[in-house]
Amino acid sequence: QSGSTWASMRLSPQLCTAHRPGTRDTQRSHQLLWLWRHQRLTDLQSVGLNGPVSSGPEFWINGQAGSALSLPDRGHEFGDGLFETLLLTSGVPQFPGYHERRLHLGFERLRFAGPAPALLALVSPALDRAAELPLAALRLTLSRAPGARGYEPGNDPGHRSVLRLTALDGDVSERAAPASLGVSSIALASQPALAGIKHLNRLEQVLAAAERQHMGVDEVVTCDLS
Repeated sequence: QSGSTWASMRLSPQLCTAHRPGTRDTQRSHQLLWLWRHQRLTDLQSVGLNGPVSSGPEFWINGQAGSALSLPDRGHEFGDGLFETLLLTSGVPQFPGYHERRLHLGFERLRFAGPAPALLALVSPALDRAAELPLAALRLTLSRAPGARGYEPGNDPGHRSVLRLTALDGDVSERAAPASLGVSSIALASQPALAGIKHLNRLEQVLAAAERQHMGVDEVVTCDLS
């Protein structure tokens, strides 16, 4: 509703319309909302959404398996990058078109050099492994190519991609238990240039999540500055 929103949850009107109750794709809507909650809560078992993560995450950097990130990295230094988190069922990404449109919008908004990459090309290195998992979360992080010291971005199109694959336990078709809610004191600032994209600057959400943990509730509602 006007003036408030779930912490760090902003769904586009097109997605809400396409997946409103009563459509044939209701189960996929449940999957999306389930994944959103899984990303942000560490104690999901208490609200009946799923069991613990079954194994540790696996990583790919620029398409190669590994977890050592070379420096410099503008995502690390300035939060200069984008991310998308996809729900995979037996290695099949859900809503790939939606994720790709938002990724391309962010690519344009942040003025990354070069053509916008295809989403499936970026995530494909992890899909064979993900096919062995009934349910998994795959986070794609795309940081701008390193340049000269300072804030000014360069013109190198060699942006860095990092994939993080995490196996999930649970049945997204199961009805979740009611969640306890609180109201966060963290107000969300407004920056039209960054609206609608998943950029790497998430300190407001980190503060809201820390406050939620301190309050002992399942989720908090955050308000804007108006």
